[in-house]
Amino acid sequence: MDTSQKRTLKTLLSEKIKTNQIRPDATAIIQPTCYENNIKDYGETPYGKNGLKGYTYSEVQEMVLRVAHVIKKIINTVPWEPTNADGDLIIAICLPNTLQLIVTVLAILELECCYLAIDAMCAEEQLIHILRDNKPLLIIIEPDAPVLSRYKFISASSSSKAPRVIPIDLIWKDAMSLKGDVFADSTPLLKQNPEDIITAICYTSGTGALPKPVRISHQSIFNRLVWQWKTFPYQSDDRAALTARPTSVAFIPELFAPLLAGVPVFILHRFSKPKAEALINAIYFTKLTHITVSPLLLNSIVDMVDKDANPDKMRLRNDKS
Repeated sequence: MDTSQKRTLKTLLSEKIKTNQIRPDATAIIQPTCYENNIKDYGETPYGKNGLKGYTYSEVQEMVLRVAHVIKKIINTVPWEPTNADGDLIIAICLPNTLQLIVTVLAILELECCYLAIDAMCAEEQLIHILRDNKPLLIIIEPDAPVLSRYKFISASSSSKAPRVIPIDLIWKDAMSLKGDVFADSTPLLKQNPEDIITAICYTSGTGALPKPVRISHQSIFNRLVWQWKTFPYQSDDRAALTARPTSVAFIPELFAPLLAGVPVFILHRFSKPKAEALINAIYFTKLTHITVSPLLLNSIVDMVDKDANPDKMRLRNDKS
């Protein structure tokens, strides 16, 4: 890939599908079926018989276009303009790792906006600071009582500049009920120079009391992905895990490196067992080959595998320390 060309992740994925580098009927995303019900405790065997559901690139793309259509319609119900200091078109999300999150992120990029992920447990002072700095056009949250309560003060605001707060289930319901090809209109929210469009805004802990924003461009992500593809190339039977939260910078390569290489992405989240044990169960059942873990968790996994009677069940490639 020639990274000198100024392209967005959206256009790169479209090009790969159109040129058949990625087959439209290939599996893009896989998640446990129980995730669809937004259940907090998924029990002991979320990967049991009939416990996984896969979605092809064409299925994911249709969902992306549907959700993008609804998001655009919601934003355009009132006059708006880029309001943060850098002129970015920002849509904030507060969602767990599920198919809905991935589709929403891709829908935001489809509109040539950038996403701002906010932790569900973010302190109110930090939340106010983040929203004041970025002034998102819309905030999409999970329909979870504590999260809804946390954002209630925004919904109750009488200010015309306060962003709308919309639960993802309402967007999803409207998007999946669209008839015909009305959702096929994927025009950007605002025509922009590709060089000016960023992918995400992530917050670091910073050195002070308040977190610091980092604007992440499409070009910097391209550079990171190209390095990974060359250094740790995927094989035809690879399967990659998505474990990082969207608030983490690690979320970006965990999602887009396999997705843009035609490698299925498995969504792993909300384990009821201890994390190391849960990850090993997931690896055994799904035959994962790529996963990013901390050194401490990696040691725990290695210790448990060493004690296993049949360590050949797990086939992880030793790509990184």
